[in-house]
Amino acid sequence: MAFCSNCGAQLEGTERFCVRCGVEQTTKTGGAAAATPSAATPPVAMPPQPVQPFAGVPPQHPPAPLPIPIMMPPPAPAKGSSLKWIVMVIVVVAGGFYYNHSRHHQHQALAQAQQFIGNWDNVNGIVQISQGQWRNGSDVAIQSATLECKQFAQNGQTISSLDTKLNGPAQPGQTVIFSPFQVGQMAQGVSKLQCNVVDVNPAQ
Repeated sequence: MAFCSNCGAQLEGTERFCVRCGVEQTTKTGGAAAATPSAATPPVAMPPQPVQPFAGVPPQHPPAPLPIPIMMPPPAPAKGSSLKWIVMVIVVVAGGFYYNHSRHHQHQALAQAQQFIGNWDNVNGIVQISQGQWRNGSDVAIQSATLECKQFAQNGQTISSLDTKLNGPAQPGQTVIFSPFQVGQMAQGVSKLQCNVVDVNPAQ
């Protein structure tokens, strides 16, 4: 029977290492005499290890401040976009002005090509035109025309102006003859009446 030389554990006698402490057995005895265990090696002092935080728990930090939403003013429109709209407005206004101006000149030219003759009378204080004739001197068919009759005093001063509508249509070069018709109130002191076509409505 053998014993471990380090810890004194009982051995069978054939082990190379102690089954308890694992120390290699250098002195073996075949008898029952027990080997005196050697003095235990004093423990070596180890420096203290820093304590590591547990991996599953993050280090504690003060909570971050919550973000405060800030209302931003809407972006200003691009200068190019504003300029584009300004140009478009100018084009539209210029186009409308050109159209109206052109249309006015066209009507004016057509009106100047019209001729009207007739006689006037004072019938119970109303101006009446008889033997009226409207001749279309333009190359455009006219659906209707505006006849303006001015009343003049003896000294040539204009007293009033009366407008009436002549219904056509009047084809180019055609003369339309009218039955007697009234144009409005006769002014006091009228000595002369002059009627001219001042506007026309061309046929569609």
